[in-house]
Amino acid sequence: MLLALASTTGKAQSLGAVCFGSTLGWYAWYTLRQEKTHTAAHIAIFTGIIGAASLTKLFPDRLFGYYCIGLALGFFACVIAMGRGWLKE
Repeated sequence: MLLALASTTGKAQSLGAVCFGSTLGWYAWYTLRQEKTHTAAHIAIFTGIIGAASLTKLFPDRLFGYYCIGLALGFFACVIAMGRGWLKE
């Protein structure tokens, strides 16, 4: 379904941007509201996500969109799995 949605460069870029923003937004909300202390590890996670996204710009156009879609799918799958108790924090 996602591959059909992302069949053109514009759709992949748009869907990828939504996924990227939602993933970073959720993590920022969680970090700022839920964590008692903030460490360098939190900054490193943001830096890694944004750094990897910037590296995809060296490659063909669709790669950024697909990276962001995969990032969001994996991230929210982990959130759901932790919420159901399948993974330990």
